[in-house]
Amino acid sequence: LIAAGEVCADLIPIVCESSFVFPTTAFYTELRQVITKATGGGVLKAEVLAKTVQGLFTEIAIEVNPQDQDLVLNIRIKALAFRVDTAHKATHSPRKGEFSSDSSGGRPPV
Repeated sequence: LIAAGEVCADLIPIVCESSFVFPTTAFYTELRQVITKATGGGVLKAEVLAKTVQGLFTEIAIEVNPQDQDLVLNIRIKALAFRVDTAHKATHSPRKGEFSSDSSGGRPPV
């Protein structure tokens, strides 16, 4: 997660237990302390990890319970695939003024 946070990777939370409890402020405080200690005083890495986890939980999680019926699992997996595809397109599509790297060699269309 630290590496994902450092490169601002897109993350999608998947909850597999209906009893899942979202992290509290106390959790993030403890997480920062544990990571700082584990990385030999790496306060920056601890902050990156805490912010990444917090950012992860600002997204709406998709619950995927392996015990659900196949129809329910298929719907949830399709929702997950849609979110991944949407996130991928949002981060990999050309921005205004940029050109995609296709057979045109990066030249604007004529």
